[in-house]
Amino acid sequence: MRLRLRDTMKILAVLALWLLLLGGCAMEGGNAASGGAGDGASGAGGSGDGGSGSSDSGGGGAGAAVEESPGNVLGPEDAPIYVRHSQFWPEVLTVEPGTTVVWINEDDEPCSIVSDPQKGLEEGGLFQSGSLDMGDTYSVTFKESGEYDYHCGTNGEMFGKVLVEN
Repeated sequence: MRLRLRDTMKILAVLALWLLLLGGCAMEGGNAASGGAGDGASGAGGSGDGGSGSSDSGGGGAGAAVEESPGNVLGPEDAPIYVRHSQFWPEVLTVEPGTTVVWINEDDEPCSIVSDPQKGLEEGGLFQSGSLDMGDTYSVTFKESGEYDYHCGTNGEMFGKVLVEN
């Protein structure tokens, strides 16, 4: 049996789709070490291209509850949050203090990560990314326990929360 290039490309496309679906299903199993079923914080796989994960707010100074960092590759101790189908996945992520959370935009629409105002701050939140295009990442290290609500500053319709607990 001889396959034409077009048939080979179709087979490869189906295999790639199958692998993407399989990877998404595997992540839905969660990771008990990071504090929640279905939070997908296994740190496996995933990477960014450096992207535009820069900070617009300058919110993470010395002694701050969070520390922003430029877009980077997902490390083994990092906890991912994916932007997929116009929603954050997982919507609520539970981590320990010192964990770096990496938002990865897998959507074809741009998104920006903006923290909601926190208690004790006169205005604004603790972190804000620039616009993240598909494949871009943005990282924040959460140093202190607490609840950190955030939303998509681009469309205003996506909401999430990072719970930092000991």
